Amino acid sequence: LQLISVIDSDPPVITCPANVTLNCPADTSILNIGVATAVDPDSPLPPAVIYVNQNYVQGPCANTYSFIRKWIAIDECNNQVSCNQTILVQDTTKPVMTCPSDITLDCPADTMPSNTGMATATDECNDPPSIDYTDLVTAGTCTNTYSIARTWTATDACGNNTSCTQNIVVRDTTKPVITCPSDVTLDCLADTMPSNTGIATATDECNNPPIVSYADVVMPGRCQNTYSVSRTWTATDACDNTSSCLQIIVVQDTTNPVITCPSDVTLDCPADTMPSNTGMATATDECNNPPVISYADVVTAGLCANTFSIARTWTATDACANTSSCLQIIVVQDTTNPVITCPADITLD
Repeated sequence: LQLISVIDSDPPVITCPANVTLNCPADTSILNIGVATAVDPDSPLPPAVIYVNQNYVQGPCANTYSFIRKWIAIDECNNQVSCNQTILVQDTTKPVMTCPSDITLDCPADTMPSNTGMATATDECNDPPSIDYTDLVTAGTCTNTYSIARTWTATDACGNNTSCTQNIVVRDTTKPVITCPSDVTLDCLADTMPSNTGIATATDECNNPPIVSYADVVMPGRCQNTYSVSRTWTATDACDNTSSCLQIIVVQDTTNPVITCPSDVTLDCPADTMPSNTGMATATDECNNPPVISYADVVTAGLCANTFSIARTWTATDACANTSSCLQIIVVQDTTNPVITCPADITLD
């Protein structure tokens, strides 16, 4: 008797899926990265294929790792063969970042992110990423104005980073605040310079102190040497923003002339009572010199014929109709004895 046994000692033939590198978060299921296949040349029945995950190694940063997926094919005679598939999960994806909007502020400005906006970022693998910023400051066209190129950077746990730029402009469009000196009325021959009539003051939030200047428009008054000044004060800051206010200065003439009467006089009749004989008043005026001098007489009869007194009121009037008066008394009396002629001496019998 000859006993012939036929045994199957040959392992199946297995084919592993390719090694794979995935980006986190990764789907490492066999449906995503492949299944090993196997055939058994000695059997029409396909061998069973199973896998075991082993040698798990943490990557250099959170949510990255690698492992070996060992595939095993077993035929119906329990012959086995295996192969390894290496799976690497890495993080090379940059965070997704959103910059705050560009912004324009007026100085003095708070340019801190709490006022100008914060960038936001998300990361599929390591959320939330860290966010920081750096500023590049460029001076503006005038004092205390500038622009900031703020570069925001989001960095995830694996060192991937994304940047965006926010532009912040600090300008000066605010006008200075100006306060005019009070309107003023002066008498003529007055000093109308600001040292006498007042100087405007001004402040500016951004460029203090602003430059203060003025310009005058002069209008003649109703009489000589009187006028009004419309003085426009202007404050200009370093960025050429201006504010103006108006001060009115009136120069008038309310001062009476100074008059000096001729002395009182007593004349004997018959008398010449004209000023050429009795004296002329004189007058001066600070603003309108010389004033016009006139007089008016009030005559009162004396105690006897051709005697009288004159109350002569002298008046000085300047060009603005201001007047001053004084009184001169002129007395015409008769203290002259008559001239008598006697008849000739005569002898009578």
